[in-house]
Amino acid sequence: MGEKLKMLLKGVDNLYPHNTEQKYPRIVEKLELLWGTIGMGRYFNELLFDERGDREGFPPEVMAELFALNSYNESMRPSRSAIMQSWADGGELERLERFKKL
Repeated sequence: MGEKLKMLLKGVDNLYPHNTEQKYPRIVEKLELLWGTIGMGRYFNELLFDERGDREGFPPEVMAELFALNSYNESMRPSRSAIMQSWADGGELERLERFKKL
């Protein structure tokens, strides 16, 4: 269990959620499925913030692991300026500006 997530976190092994895996194995399974996808951020929000108002919450050690993973996930996402720069480098931004003028 969690082998895929261990592989995905290679190099930052200290972020592996051992407590979460022990107490909530389904969460680790879903993290493995969603890691690197657009749905990952949404899933972290669902886990970390109770929007229904009726959840008990996670133990502190699990919450700490989830927050650390969320922070790492966020840090791996490219910034808007990096995306715009990659577009500019490939000429896509110029083509987009021309298209807007049509």
